[in-house]
Amino acid sequence: MIVIRHVGSLNGSIVHPRDVLKLVIVSNSASIIVVHNYLSFYR
Repeated sequence: MIVIRHVGSLNGSIVHPRDVLKLVIVSNSASIIVVHNYLSFYR
């Protein structure tokens, strides 16, 4: 199952860890993959 929890704007995204982990716990998942993208021009 693939679930997109939040899509942010160009300037940011506010996501609480509770919202991300709630689905994992409720669905009794054995694993989770979390992806975070850093844009190269911010470094």
